[in-house]
Amino acid sequence: MNTYRKIVLTTLVLIIIIFISSCSVSFRRSNRASGDVQGSGSSDSLTVDPPIFNPAGGSVKRGIGVSIMSATEGAQVYYNIGDGTQADPSPGIDLLYDESNKPVITHNNMVIKAKSFKTGYTPSNVVSYNYALTPQIFVGGAFTTYGNIYNKLVRVNSDGTLDSSFNPGTGATGPNDNIRSILIQSNGKILVNGYFQSFNGVVHHGLVRLNSDGSLDTSFDPNFITETDSITMQNDGKILVAGVFKNPDDTSYHGIIRLNTDGSLDTSFNSDRYKIANPILMAGMVIIQPDGEILAIENFVSGGTPHGHVVRLNNDGTLDPSFNENDFNFYIDKISLQDDGNTIV
Repeated sequence: MNTYRKIVLTTLVLIIIIFISSCSVSFRRSNRASGDVQGSGSSDSLTVDPPIFNPAGGSVKRGIGVSIMSATEGAQVYYNIGDGTQADPSPGIDLLYDESNKPVITHNNMVIKAKSFKTGYTPSNVVSYNYALTPQIFVGGAFTTYGNIYNKLVRVNSDGTLDSSFNPGTGATGPNDNIRSILIQSNGKILVNGYFQSFNGVVHHGLVRLNSDGSLDTSFDPNFITETDSITMQNDGKILVAGVFKNPDDTSYHGIIRLNTDGSLDTSFNSDRYKIANPILMAGMVIIQPDGEILAIENFVSGGTPHGHVVRLNNDGTLDPSFNENDFNFYIDKISLQDDGNTIV
């Protein structure tokens, strides 16, 4: 009888030990599963899921939006953009992927790095993808048809076929309407200037900014512009415009102004010398030297005779007196810089 009792007690103890051990393992597994990822290193460490990119790198069109997210609930994703040599993303230094910074727009060839963070968790590994822009060609002018498009502005693929994802609607309209130049800003938005009074049915005189899909960017509205002859962009993104403009009293003048990247007037640019009260004449072409100084054509009439000047302005719009203003006996159409810094007129 004693032997029987000993066997029963021993069996009960073993059952209890096995049950407790099983509960402990189940608890640890459950604890790990609640964090969406298994821990790395010690059994108490949880690691955030790495960021997921869509699209995940490759050849893309300019202006495509890249989404970045983590599968771990409550995690935050920080990212940066560079050429691939930039440091790993870090909170407080780099951009948080949130409502104000998403999606990430592909505006040039670039490498995006991202890393996920969550309080109490080990940060994820860094994930990076390279984005290479496929060639896109903008064509503007006075044409009225290109396939079924008749708006004086189209975008074509590298093989010359129409890029139907770019749709500027009815495009430039007005007397003698045409597109003169097209510039791409660093954010992928498109500046278009020319002789027109409206664009896609909305009143705009000579200058608009389009989103990457061709729709109007309504946040860009320099409504003091009457007509534009040329535009060029500085390295800091500011925009030089030669054309006809309105004073606050609605009188017109022609000359050169500078816009901030949002289209507002840059009042630090002093170009009063070129406010000529004869809107029939245009200030002409404007180009920027490598040192940031500005070369501009100044066409005018003196004693009924057309004349042309090439002037050089400092970055703030003031005249550079060291540049000799030779007086040409007729209008000037074009100027160009050689690699050695000399100017061809």
